[in-house]
Amino acid sequence: MKRKRLLLVGVVVIVALVVAAGVVMTRGFAWRTRVAVMDAWLSPEGTLVLHVPTCGGDPVLDLLDETDDHVRVAVVSTKQMFRGGNDCKDGVEVPLQQPLGDRAIIDVTSGKTVELES
Repeated sequence: MKRKRLLLVGVVVIVALVVAAGVVMTRGFAWRTRVAVMDAWLSPEGTLVLHVPTCGGDPVLDLLDETDDHVRVAVVSTKQMFRGGNDCKDGVEVPLQQPLGDRAIIDVTSGKTVELES
């Protein structure tokens, strides 16, 4: 009797894991978190546009710290397991208080300087 109960519990656990894996693989699993900035672009109006690899993740600016030397930024977006990546970018517009000039753009999430595309 104890062996049958243990077998039944094992089967139920395996079925639950298979169903959960199927849901994650077909519908994805999403969460909101800070994401690394891939690159940036400066619009003719002077607005900084940050690109993140979240593919429809509704990114928003989480941090903007401007000094005379740099502009530090952080972006929060929805990430989805098995979706997104470098081939699908989202953009976030960042209105600067002062023109960018020679200031470096620093992504707080990765700690790297962001390349400004021309």
